[in-house]
Amino acid sequence: MDTSCEIKGMKKNIIYSLIPLLFAIQSCFAQNKTMDEVNYLDDTFEAGQTWKYHTRTGEKNSTLTIVKVEKLRNDTIIHIALSGLKIKHPLVKSGISESIDHLPFSKEAILKSVIALIGSQSQLPDYMEGYVQWKEAYESGNGGIFSITVKEAVGYVEQTMNK
Repeated sequence: MDTSCEIKGMKKNIIYSLIPLLFAIQSCFAQNKTMDEVNYLDDTFEAGQTWKYHTRTGEKNSTLTIVKVEKLRNDTIIHIALSGLKIKHPLVKSGISESIDHLPFSKEAILKSVIALIGSQSQLPDYMEGYVQWKEAYESGNGGIFSITVKEAVGYVEQTMNK
């Protein structure tokens, strides 16, 4: 039997058996990059923090909770949920909405808005539905982030809902 043919066959088998391993390694690196973006550690803000912020008149007890911090396209994006609001909302039975589950902001806008960190919580508001919709729009180039203050954004949301 020709040993050179056996060796060539073994090399071919080894190469073919390495291909799935190479794809697995490549996907791990791609996944790690994605996880780094999703789990971005900011030096000021982190998910679960609850902050007092400059509110609209009549909403002084409103707070914002950071639900997610990520870095996309070199932007640090702070995703927040708000409670304690008094937004006129035609689709709510009472006519007033007291919360917003998801709004994306630039870090600079949040820095201009917050007054004091008042606590941290492990149970986050249910923001995923709004986040997923925003993320799809953002990735397709049809969604952005607020660069205005939270107070201004709440006013904008109310105005938009009541058109």
